[in-house]
Amino acid sequence: MGQLQLETSPPAPHCLLLPYPAQGHINPLMQLGKRLASHGVRVTVAIIEHIHAKILHAQQGVALNTSNFQILPIKDGLPPDFDREKRGPEMANVVDKTLADGVLELVHTLASQGQPVTCIVGDFFLRWTGSVAEKAAVPEFIFWPQNAAIFSIYLHVDAIVESGYDPYEGNVRAAASREADSMELISCIPGLSTPIHPADLPFECPFGKRGLEWMRVLLLERFNRMGEARGVISNSFEALEPHVFKALTLEFQQGAPHPPYNHCWPRSNFRPVGPLVPSAILNDAGEAIQGNAHELRSGGSFWEEEVQECKDWLDTQSAGSVLFVAFGSLMSLSVSQVQEVAKGLEASGQKFLWVLRDEAITATTSERFNHAKHELVAVGEALPEGLQNQQQCKVVSWAPQALVLSHPAVGGFFSHCGWNSTLESLCCGVPLLGWPWLMDQVTNCWLASHVWKVGLTLQRYEDNQTSRQFVESGVRQLMEGAIANSLRAKAKHIRALAREAGDTVLSSLVEEISSLS
Repeated sequence: MGQLQLETSPPAPHCLLLPYPAQGHINPLMQLGKRLASHGVRVTVAIIEHIHAKILHAQQGVALNTSNFQILPIKDGLPPDFDREKRGPEMANVVDKTLADGVLELVHTLASQGQPVTCIVGDFFLRWTGSVAEKAAVPEFIFWPQNAAIFSIYLHVDAIVESGYDPYEGNVRAAASREADSMELISCIPGLSTPIHPADLPFECPFGKRGLEWMRVLLLERFNRMGEARGVISNSFEALEPHVFKALTLEFQQGAPHPPYNHCWPRSNFRPVGPLVPSAILNDAGEAIQGNAHELRSGGSFWEEEVQECKDWLDTQSAGSVLFVAFGSLMSLSVSQVQEVAKGLEASGQKFLWVLRDEAITATTSERFNHAKHELVAVGEALPEGLQNQQQCKVVSWAPQALVLSHPAVGGFFSHCGWNSTLESLCCGVPLLGWPWLMDQVTNCWLASHVWKVGLTLQRYEDNQTSRQFVESGVRQLMEGAIANSLRAKAKHIRALAREAGDTVLSSLVEEISSLS
C-alpha cells in the first residue's frame, strides 16, 4: 500500500509594510495593514526604531499587535547617543540609504522565526524598497500615500515644463497674487479637468532648490523602476477622482514612457485601496461609535492623544457648532502668527478646538523643519492672555483626529490640508478651510476648494503668513451662511461616496497577495 499523502494548506501570506518615517506616511499604512490583517493576511509594519519607541509610548494602554498584525522596529545604524529628532544630513542619509540594511536584517530575522515575508509594500518615497524586495527575492507593491491627482502631476512633469513652467527651477508661493501674476493656467495633466495655476502644484519645498533636487532625483529613480513592481496602490478612491484614475489606468495599460522618465510598466497597475482611515468612520453608524474611542484612533500617533479631554468638551457642544483647528505634525508657527490666528478665531464667534504643541511654536518667523535656529515657546506663553479660560475654546497638545472629525459637534476643519487630514475630513463630511504650506498640501487645498467644492482657501500674504482679519473672514464663511451650507452639502455627498468605497476595494489586492504564498 502506498504511503498516505496528507494535503496541507499553504501558509498564510506575510506582507511587510515599509512606511516613510513620518506621521503622514505611517498612519495610512497602519490602516492598510489592519485591513489586510482582517482579511487573513499576516502583516508586519516595520518602523525606524526611534519612531517605533515614540509610538509605543504614545499608545500606552492600546493594544497595537494582534495574532496576525505587528509593528516592529528597524535598526538605523546610528550610535546610541545620536539625536534622532534632529533633521539633518545624517538622518536624511539613514532614510535614503542605510535604513535598507536594517530592513533586510529584519526580513532574515522574521524568516528564522518561521514568519517568512512573501511580499513587500514599500512607500513610494523610500527609493530603496525595490532593491530590498529584489535581495529578499519577494515581489513589491509600491504604496502611493497621496491622491491620484498628485501622482499624475509628478508623472507629467515634462508636459508641465513644455507648457512654460519648470517646477524644479524655483518655487512659486501658493499665496502669490493671482491678479498680479501673468502665469497661464496648466491644462496638460491627464485626468485634471480643471486647469491648475502653477502656484497650486505640489512643488513648494521647505528646503528650496536642495529639496527640489531631492524630489527630482526621487521621482526619476522611482518612476524608472516602477515596471519591476507588481503594481501601485493609492490611498484614494475611484469615486473621488474618477477621471484621474481612468487616465492613469489607460497609461499603465499602454506602458509608454514619459520623458524625463524612461519607464515601462509591463506588470504594473494603479489601483485605489482607500480611503485608508479608521474604518469606524466609514460605517453608517459612525456617529454612534463615539462611545468606543479606540475604534476611531489611528494607532500610529507619535504623541499621546488627549482623548477624554476632547470628547468630554465636544459632548457639551451643539451639533455642527465647533471648528476643529489642527495644522499637522510638521507645521510650526511663530508667536505672532499664533496670536493672529487666536484673535481671528476669537473674533469669529465660533467655538473651536485647537491642537497646538509647544514644539510647534517658535519665537520668530517660522523656518519649518529647522527649529534648532529658533527658540521654542510654550503654548501658554504664545496664546493671548485669558484665551484658554474662555468657554469659546479648548486647546490641546494632540488630538485623536478621526474621533474629533466624526463627532456630531464638529462642523468645520481649519487645516494645513495634508492628505490624511483632508481625506479624514472628507470621510466625515466636514468642510475645510485650508492653510497649506508645502508639497501636496498646496494641491490638496486646491482640489478641495476648486474641484470638489468642499472647502475654502485661507487668504494669506505672499510669504504665506495670515492675519486675524483673514482668519475671521475665512472661519465665518466656512461655518455660517449660504457658502457654508453649500460646502457641507458637498462634503456629505463625498462622505457617502467614501462609505460606498469602504472595504470592498481591497478584495483583488488580498487575492493577489494570497496567491504569492
